[in-house]
Amino acid sequence: MTPPGFEKRTPLSDARESVRNSALRQRGEWWERFAPLLGPLAALLLLLFTGGILYWLQRGQSNRPPSVRVTPNPGFPEPARIAPAPSEGLPATVARGVAAPSPEDPVLRGLRQQVLAARRDVEVAEAARDWAAAIRAYGAWREAQQAIHEREPTSRYVDWGALERITTALATIEANPLAERIAGLRAQAEAAESRSDFAVAAPLWSAARDAQAELNAAFPRSRHAARDLFAEFDARRQGVASAVVVAEAAREAGAAAAALRERRFPTALAAVRSALARLDAARAEFPLSQRLDPELRRRLVFLDRPAADLAALQDGLLERLAPLPGAPDRRLLVSEVPQRLYERVMNHNPSQRQGPFFPVESVSWSEAVEFCLRASLVLGRTVRLPVEAEYRAALREQRSAPRLAGKGLALTRPVPEVRDGAPEFSDLLGNVAEWLAAGEEPQARAAGGSYLTPENPGQMPLVQVAKSTRSPEIGFRYVVE
Repeated sequence: MTPPGFEKRTPLSDARESVRNSALRQRGEWWERFAPLLGPLAALLLLLFTGGILYWLQRGQSNRPPSVRVTPNPGFPEPARIAPAPSEGLPATVARGVAAPSPEDPVLRGLRQQVLAARRDVEVAEAARDWAAAIRAYGAWREAQQAIHEREPTSRYVDWGALERITTALATIEANPLAERIAGLRAQAEAAESRSDFAVAAPLWSAARDAQAELNAAFPRSRHAARDLFAEFDARRQGVASAVVVAEAAREAGAAAAALRERRFPTALAAVRSALARLDAARAEFPLSQRLDPELRRRLVFLDRPAADLAALQDGLLERLAPLPGAPDRRLLVSEVPQRLYERVMNHNPSQRQGPFFPVESVSWSEAVEFCLRASLVLGRTVRLPVEAEYRAALREQRSAPRLAGKGLALTRPVPEVRDGAPEFSDLLGNVAEWLAAGEEPQARAAGGSYLTPENPGQMPLVQVAKSTRSPEIGFRYVVE
């Protein structure tokens, strides 16, 4: 290794060293040129800093009040601090050397007293509900307040808000008789509505609405003026007026149901269409009503079909019924609802294994209930899902063999045909399980088991599942009362 200082010299290394030495010489020249100035500059900065501190201290001492040192004399008590006597001709509260305010205008003071007196009269009159006296007191108050504003607009007694309040109060008092009449009409209308006397309530709400419109136009500054009350009264009027129409439409729907029970289809269809026309007219005339019955209209729309179609639908719903054991006034469908019947009533088929004579399945509990509701409309009778006791009673009467697993079944089978003679119950065990009636709880029971239920289950299978369940193993049948 070559020791420092003995490296091999080359022209390039000599040039680099020359450049480095030149730069160092230039830096040294700059420093030598300005170094003598640094000492005086530092001294000047120190002098300025010291002078600033002294100036600040001197200024603080000059602003501080001079302290007087009092030597206590044990023979004399310290004198009390007494406020200086007021100067001659100035009020005692005004310091010497300060300009005194001009004396208060006696006329202005008198007007202020009138304002205070009028306000007291207003309070007394309103407490006694003496509106004539209240109007006079408010008038005196307004007159005195306006005089103050005209005489001295910069006075501390000026109160522009008082004039606004007086105007509102006078308008409110003048509107009181009309407001009391509106309150009476409202009370009568609500009483008639509570007892469902809509024919009486409707004109009362109409009169209250018109009176409120009159009040809003005549006394817009009154506290009784309110556009929202006018809208409320109009909505209530439309509600009770439409309730009369809805009640009439419901009466006609009842007449249609009676005609359907007796298979008088043209009469039933005429009543359905008349009720629909009433509801549509009410919907156009009373758009703000909350009493229009959309469910009633939906049921009527379902029945609005040709009489021949209603007759065929009734036949399909009634042809597979048998009396319930112990309850001859109720009839139960002898098999599960077939898909061809479900499609005619519901206009769709959710089943996984499609076929007109196969039982409908993959249907939720709510859809089964909707089917029963529509069947009720067509028959004019109550149609519903069976309860467990009815299902067990029918199961005891079943003569046909159950279609369960172990019989070579892997899928649903068609429902049995209706032959001559009395229909017999079938498939209360096997084929598909069946929804039973339930309350408001989120789950319902399915009875009877399906084609997957083991043979000889020992007791009737009964499972509880969510009402929204759609299973290819669950269908339903219905009861007609």
